[in-house]
Amino acid sequence: MHGRHCFRDSSGNHLALDRKHVRRSDKFVKDVEEWLFLTEIQSGGNARSLPPDVFGGVPPDKLFVTMPHSYAGGIREDRTAAYGKAAVYDGGERPETMKLPFIAGFVTRLPRQNTVEPIGRGVDAENIAPPGVYRFYDMGKAVLTQDCFVRLGSHSLRVPLNAAYVEGEFNKVKISASLKFQGSAFYTSDASSQNLVWCDRIVVVRE
Repeated sequence: MHGRHCFRDSSGNHLALDRKHVRRSDKFVKDVEEWLFLTEIQSGGNARSLPPDVFGGVPPDKLFVTMPHSYAGGIREDRTAAYGKAAVYDGGERPETMKLPFIAGFVTRLPRQNTVEPIGRGVDAENIAPPGVYRFYDMGKAVLTQDCFVRLGSHSLRVPLNAAYVEGEFNKVKISASLKFQGSAFYTSDASSQNLVWCDRIVVVRE
């Protein structure tokens, strides 16, 4: 059948599913898998330890670890990533965002506070790691709200931080991102690679 997938039930009867329904089902499964993956990260399961030279001495209750959503590259397998996967940003429809400095913006969506603010130095030609190597970068500081997120480079690579917000606290935080870069947009010596930004962890440290 054109535009339909055919299956058989346990009695051998033909079942037909419209491709649109199959795509919706596939997206639902993918969304659930991503949610479970992010839940595992936030619970601290099966990850490499945070580098002590960056986070040593920080009490566990002051840390919140997560990973961005990517709407221009998705989640991909990566053996060098802390959890075996990373959010990948390929520039999408905005290739001009693939450049240095690569900075973070803090977005709060509370009524009358819908703003986007750069929050730090980010990644530049002086502190960028070699091609294909993850490094934690200090992306800046922010004050969390009940509805906020950090975007890295553009809105297509962003991480909600609602879960890090604590009612009744000052919610001042320092935000670090574990990133690796590739391609000529970031390195003159890496012209043969596709321009990509990989992020395997966002770490929020409560002050």
